[in-house]
Amino acid sequence: MTTALLLQTSRWRDAAHDAVLTAAARELDPINVVAATVDPERTRRMTGLPTVAADRTPVLRPLRSVDAVVPVGGRPLASGASTNHVFSLSDVYAISVATRAAGKRFCMIGVAAGPLTSRRDAFLARRLMITSALAVLDEPGSAELMVDAGVPSPVRVGAHLAWLELQEPPDQPERAERTERPSDDRPGSADAAPHDLWFAMTRSGVQARGGAEAVADQLAAVQSALADRLRAAEPGVWVQGWRAGVASGDDLEAVAEVAAALGERGVPSRVVPPAMTLHEARDAISKAALCVTGHPHALMAASAAGVPLIAWPHSPASRTLAEWLAVPTLPAAATPTVQAAFERAGATLPVVRQQIATAGEVVDLLRVLLSDGGALPRTPSAGLDKSHWLRPTGVMR
Repeated sequence: MTTALLLQTSRWRDAAHDAVLTAAARELDPINVVAATVDPERTRRMTGLPTVAADRTPVLRPLRSVDAVVPVGGRPLASGASTNHVFSLSDVYAISVATRAAGKRFCMIGVAAGPLTSRRDAFLARRLMITSALAVLDEPGSAELMVDAGVPSPVRVGAHLAWLELQEPPDQPERAERTERPSDDRPGSADAAPHDLWFAMTRSGVQARGGAEAVADQLAAVQSALADRLRAAEPGVWVQGWRAGVASGDDLEAVAEVAAALGERGVPSRVVPPAMTLHEARDAISKAALCVTGHPHALMAASAAGVPLIAWPHSPASRTLAEWLAVPTLPAAATPTVQAAFERAGATLPVVRQQIATAGEVVDLLRVLLSDGGALPRTPSAGLDKSHWLRPTGVMR
């Protein structure tokens, strides 16, 4: 039985990282999947997959028993040490050499590239791309960097595999229109009223936007514009810390500071813990009137929810996704931005479907590679009708 080791190098994890693993394991079945992450125990609980620690020695140890090593996501094709990732460019290159020396396949799926500041780093990145059995980058900007480093074009660009977990429509049970504000006696995050504002961010995102006070000023302006737009009772603001695991404390502390600053401005708010799954995040956001977020994974959930969306990007990945979704962005005047978001409501769904199709093509390519071109029986996804899946030729570049 073919076994693939999926390697996630991100130090800070959220629901989308788990979604990648569960989607890949489902779509690659009957190929066995082993996950390597920085938090193997939590990953095992959330996904049910066998796991190892994302460290060089634990990753190399199972090479005898796996047929392929596949880094999924992250930004390994860049110079310099990153606080966000456990492996440097040199580390990933060493793992690729060891994998190929053991007679196993090495692939890269959805990885990002960054500036390469030395000839040595450009050489390592170029060799990683050329010697990989399959290399799929995350977005066109990464492909341009690799071409500049000497990788022959065209370079394959794919979609985040977590899109495959967002195929079904949001779970929206019937609800009565509510006018009450969020308060401490209200239950969980799924109880946002249909006129509320949803804000999801990480600590780094809050800091990039000028800190809690600056974020609260902008959210208060958006909240006021939303109230005018809906002609409803004053909307509440649901402030969600995005990341789970070891980073959840930092994110919750940051959004609690934002909530406190909103309270000083007379804006009702409620702090929401990170979602356990990407479905849960999408379903919760779908119950609000408007979402503001700058994290790329939160943008994914919000765009799949189909609600009016305002992007507040603070990273290359979130800026690229905001451009693909063609949604209004902050900072800008609140009233026209809110108006533009409502005019674009639902227009993100074609982009979501295209991303799902592209992610499906990536998995199909990996399946063909790991099966040596043979036809593997497809096991239907639990609760999903695959007859409606869109995987048109030419979606992926």
